[in-house]
Amino acid sequence: MAQLRTAALSLLPLLPLAACAEGGKADRTTSEVTVTANHYLFGAGGSQGFTEFPVPASKIGTDRGTFALTASSDYTITRGTVTSSPTEYAISSDGSFTLVVPINNSAPTRFLGAYHQVDAGNKTQAYFFTDRYAPTSAPVVGFFWGTRTVDPASYMLSDLHGDWFVFTQHAIFTTNPTFNPHNVGRSLGGSVLIAAGSPDTISGSGTDSSGAPVALTGQVTFNDKTGNLTLALKFGTDQRVFRASHAKNLILGLDEDESTGRSGLLGMVKQHDITSASDARKSLAGDWHFGFHTIFVAPKNSGVDAANGTLTFDANGGWQLEGVGSRGPTQGKFSYSGTYEFRRIQTTPTEVFDNWLTLRVSGTSETWGAAVDADFGVIVLVDNVVESRTTGSPEINLGMAIRKVVVTK
Repeated sequence: MAQLRTAALSLLPLLPLAACAEGGKADRTTSEVTVTANHYLFGAGGSQGFTEFPVPASKIGTDRGTFALTASSDYTITRGTVTSSPTEYAISSDGSFTLVVPINNSAPTRFLGAYHQVDAGNKTQAYFFTDRYAPTSAPVVGFFWGTRTVDPASYMLSDLHGDWFVFTQHAIFTTNPTFNPHNVGRSLGGSVLIAAGSPDTISGSGTDSSGAPVALTGQVTFNDKTGNLTLALKFGTDQRVFRASHAKNLILGLDEDESTGRSGLLGMVKQHDITSASDARKSLAGDWHFGFHTIFVAPKNSGVDAANGTLTFDANGGWQLEGVGSRGPTQGKFSYSGTYEFRRIQTTPTEVFDNWLTLRVSGTSETWGAAVDADFGVIVLVDNVVESRTTGSPEINLGMAIRKVVVTK
């Protein structure tokens, strides 16, 4: 596994290409909201541009650890037995999340994301942040997410059992020489059932970015009552193991085993029924902080990006996304828009919907999949369509959105 290159946060040392990032300041960051809690941390990333195909494993990296926030606006990350030095974080009143990241022989940079602000207890509490800092000497970027550790006294194993939507994204670095986007990166959206047993079992299906249906089977190891899980999940006959964390309506994880020729991220949202699509659209409407991990999958024009910005839904079935990637607010700015709908799962005797969102993208003939948690506070989203482009490289995306807190003065 490759490791990050910064003093406090790490992911991987890699190659060159100029980029624009949020600049650092010498003065201390002030957090409007402070948190005292531990969190699981899962990260994936890589080089902005891959110069070789098949993609070497050295161009991709993962990260995993425990991420602690304190009331004094400091954070640390523990990997194994090694804990980083305390460094500042800031959570704004609207939920935006900033980490100050020391850089050797340079001013610090900032990683940007969002923190899901809910009461302590057995609710989903999630965060994400993006590493968009890509200096010429090592233009490596990444995406991180995780859930807050759960108090063992309030952990509900029953929350783990039931129907879930599942989203995955993998970077591929096999030796397959066939020029196929599927041999650079793959993403998948689908659904599974986690059934109680000894062990708990997983069964379901999804559609990956090749357009093929994929059977999903496996089992869950319940490691402790803080939400620590291991998911052994088969994609057809392809076995992958995810280290993951669970907090009520959300599971987030990481496949870090590079010996399989791939590594990547997993996000799951628990399914729930919706009796009124109109009411659900009203609950969804508003602004959300979002973060993406992107893999550009054209074999001769591939690479990785990380982006964040604002995702807006209206109550009439429209959405718009405005983001900035690692190439900064000029070259790295992008936008998408389109329509969305909740999935109808029953028509008679009454209509019933679930929390799967179908997002249709204007202009690219793409359809993305997403799911919103039962509290309408967190969304996991996948772009598992390798679109045709006249310029640039087709891409696949996996990401999270966290509702912006409306700040009243």
